[in-house]
Amino acid sequence: MKYLLTTLVALISSMGATFTDSFSAAPVAWKTHNHGAILWNEAEQNLAVTWDSRETNSFFYFPLGTTLTRQESFTFEFTIRLDDVEVGINPPKQSTFPLCLGFLNLEQAKRPEYFRGAGVRPANGPRSVIEFAYFPGTEFEPTVGPIIASTNNQIAYSHSHPVELAPGETYRVKVAFDSTNQILSTSMERNGVPYGEPPNNTIRALDYNTNQFGDFRVDAFSIHSYSDAGQFPEQFAGSLLAHGVIDDVVLTWPDPPLIEIAGRGEGTEWVVTVEPRATWFYTLERSIDLKVWEMVASGRGPELRDTAPPAGGAYYRVYATRP
Repeated sequence: MKYLLTTLVALISSMGATFTDSFSAAPVAWKTHNHGAILWNEAEQNLAVTWDSRETNSFFYFPLGTTLTRQESFTFEFTIRLDDVEVGINPPKQSTFPLCLGFLNLEQAKRPEYFRGAGVRPANGPRSVIEFAYFPGTEFEPTVGPIIASTNNQIAYSHSHPVELAPGETYRVKVAFDSTNQILSTSMERNGVPYGEPPNNTIRALDYNTNQFGDFRVDAFSIHSYSDAGQFPEQFAGSLLAHGVIDDVVLTWPDPPLIEIAGRGEGTEWVVTVEPRATWFYTLERSIDLKVWEMVASGRGPELRDTAPPAGGAYYRVYATRP
């Protein structure tokens, strides 16, 4: 019997390479993991954020719909204003602690044993993170320290100081990763004027070319409040309580590659061929009614086979993701 099947393709992707949110309306495209440290302020049309390290990790995130690696160039921008900042809010942890937002890997970030302050520790240190971090001043000068954490928990960072996010002041921040030279650059403006480390009001770039650093896999942009648990070494442990607003988020990233697919019957099987691309992984799904889908094959291509297609026909789609 011939199978009258329709082949669909679905790349895990956004419809474009740019996402903007001015928060003039409720942020329905965002999701929350753990308690609500971030609330939409309808009156001011921005996000009211509480960074409280005494609480568990909290993420207010926008899923990208694709996975970015060091082979892609991307940026994130945002406006930030802090209303108040207090370090040492947790008595045993009197040092500074980072206030962060940026790209991360959701699967890694949602691990119960994930601790931002653990540093290079395979069991619970950060993995696949590209973020802007601000460390309020204590015995140390206030510091802006963007980081990249690789999939193997290696951490590259660049600290600029003294750079303070003074309460009541408004700052515009742009962070950009250039895949051609593996540089993570950061620029800041305060009230529309370049701002940063003296004397040139700049933020030091982070060079990710060192061979010891592995790849990263990030699939969401997040505004997060990190727990101060699990810090290492303990004698330098810090804590943070801060309130402020985030506004006018802009994300840019490349679309995943388009792929060519075709389907054919081969004996009792249905075979879908894809044009394989390096670093991409393909999943073939089948549906009878276009509502419920099940995975029937996966691999790097060029062929994905349904060895037991239904006699009455079916619909197929292919998802392309990075493993």
